[in-house]
Amino acid sequence: MRKMIGAAAIILAACSDEESTRATSRPAARPADDSAKSSRESEEPRTSGGTGPDESVPAPTPPNFNQSGSRLKVRFIAGTDLSRQSVGVFFDSARKEECSFTPHASGGRRCLPLGKAVKATYYTADCTGRLLYVEPNATPPEYILVRTEGAARIHLVGAPHTGSAHYWQPKGCVEISADNRKRFFPGTFYTLGAEIPASEFESGELKHAE
Repeated sequence: MRKMIGAAAIILAACSDEESTRATSRPAARPADDSAKSSRESEEPRTSGGTGPDESVPAPTPPNFNQSGSRLKVRFIAGTDLSRQSVGVFFDSARKEECSFTPHASGGRRCLPLGKAVKATYYTADCTGRLLYVEPNATPPEYILVRTEGAARIHLVGAPHTGSAHYWQPKGCVEISADNRKRFFPGTFYTLGAEIPASEFESGELKHAE
């Protein structure tokens, strides 16, 4: 009986030693990679309350394309409720008149007083010079506008024209007959006065937003 108990004790001791050996030879669990976790967290968008992007970061302010300069001032309508609406023109503080940028015959763009200029649509003999027609009892404009292939020039109003007047048709230059002039053009034709130099008007450059 004692021999059987001793043998059992030896077997139990052997099993215990085998389990201990397995435990020590088994690879240890890898610790959590805190640096990787931190990197992932830094790449995730900031949230406010855990529901979305952080709304406390202000959105970029869009550029203001209606802005006064040292000479040209934005013209706008001011409402009594403090509202404002741009009217699409500038006030030229040097020339004391409204102006708008348009291509100029000298090249580039200039802020021209288009609201005070009337386009010359009639011609002198052989359509070589421009004429402006003004109705009876009407006041002549301050300027005459001449456009050539989309580019503009500004002239002063010249002297009354007493010679023949013409208009342009696809077939060429056509003279207004004496009878038609009496019936349909009872007013006055004016010649072009001196051209106002481009340097008198503020220059501008066409650009686009980035």
